Amino acid sequence: MSRIVQSSGVVIRRMNYGESSMIVDIYTETHGLSGFIISGVRKSKPKISPVVFTPGYQLSLVFYERDPHQLWRIKEASIEQQLERTPFDIIRGNTALCMCEVIKKIVHPYDPNSSLYYLLTTYFLALDQIEKSGNLFMHFLVQMSIQMGFGPKEPELKGMVFFDLKSGHFLKEEPSHPLVLGPEISALLQRILQIDIDELSSISMERSHRQQLTDGLIDYIRYHSHANQEIKSYDLLKKIW
Repeated sequence: MSRIVQSSGVVIRRMNYGESSMIVDIYTETHGLSGFIISGVRKSKPKISPVVFTPGYQLSLVFYERDPHQLWRIKEASIEQQLERTPFDIIRGNTALCMCEVIKKIVHPYDPNSSLYYLLTTYFLALDQIEKSGNLFMHFLVQMSIQMGFGPKEPELKGMVFFDLKSGHFLKEEPSHPLVLGPEISALLQRILQIDIDELSSISMERSHRQQLTDGLIDYIRYHSHANQEIKSYDLLKKIW
């Protein structure tokens, strides 16, 4: 038995299926991360253009809700918030793919969360609009950790500090295990925690420091979300930063 649902959603992943179909993961406002199959979308004259399902696009959807263990079907889909720069900019585009991969790996499906939905729409739109997008992925990772319930603790600690990736605390003394960020990178993390998304361009950061902090944040999220798989799209982003 199915029922028709109307909702907004953000495209997280798409992949071709069969000769003319697609399987799409969309974070919907009403149902959280949901899986859909769109038949015939890759034909010459599809009912819905495949461009609609570009990762990061915010959509207006009408779909058939079924058992969560089955792929759902979309009745209608249109672009609610189109991205102007991200699909055509290699750094923005790959940043969006990294964000989508993190979401797919750590967010539980069919678990609606309105504040998480707002966070996702905010960051995909900011990625498209912000002039300097290099620091946005780090800020996104920090905010995702907070949203998932394991955000960094004691960020206001003064002086030379170490960020313990296992405990999630800023510490005055270096822990004995290797899952730790050194003082210079920990200080950058403190700054990222203290600013809003529209202030990111004010932080000047060396490429090596950005990579070290992003590496650490990915390790932190993987450790606390028990996501064992690597963020594969990040390998390309590191090369083009």
